[in-house]
Amino acid sequence: GRRDGRQEEKVEELIELKPATPEELEAKPVVPAADAGERAKVASTVVAEILKLSGIEATANVVEDTEEQIQIEVTGEQCARVIGERGEVLLALQFIVNRIVTRQVEGDQLIILDAAGYRERRRNALVELAERLAQRAERDQKVVKLSPMSPHDRRVFHRALTENEGVRTESKGDGLYRNLLIIPSEYQSARG
Repeated sequence: GRRDGRQEEKVEELIELKPATPEELEAKPVVPAADAGERAKVASTVVAEILKLSGIEATANVVEDTEEQIQIEVTGEQCARVIGERGEVLLALQFIVNRIVTRQVEGDQLIILDAAGYRERRRNALVELAERLAQRAERDQKVVKLSPMSPHDRRVFHRALTENEGVRTESKGDGLYRNLLIIPSEYQSARG
């Protein structure tokens, strides 16, 4: 839409995220059960149980267990069902797993779910899009306004463009999903 005079770019229409073929997927090393902490073991069991109850044939493996986070990779033929449209099922599942595990085992580690390398492929596609849109903002000396995005996606844009001296980024709006603006550095002086 055109609310504040700027055309809003729809991120999902601009992003080029292709499904991964089995050949492209590189299996991440699994953390052996003996080396995984209690929280990681519980998280893996919870994910496996949810997949089973959902009728999704997939495997959940702990691929990272650090002080900050536990990463669980879901693999199998039905990963597309775990990912959902635009990763929404994956994010919802991650939210639920974090809630369940936090009630069962104390700890501050964030539990991050991925399926078929989706998160990394999406992050790479968002970084590429951020760079393309930054070039356009700089070239045209116009603000590029993006459709509302999740905090995670906005963070990817902010980080991708933090070193770019030709533009700056700003989140605008209320609530969880906000617009992101890519603003040419010279824009303020151009407006006077």
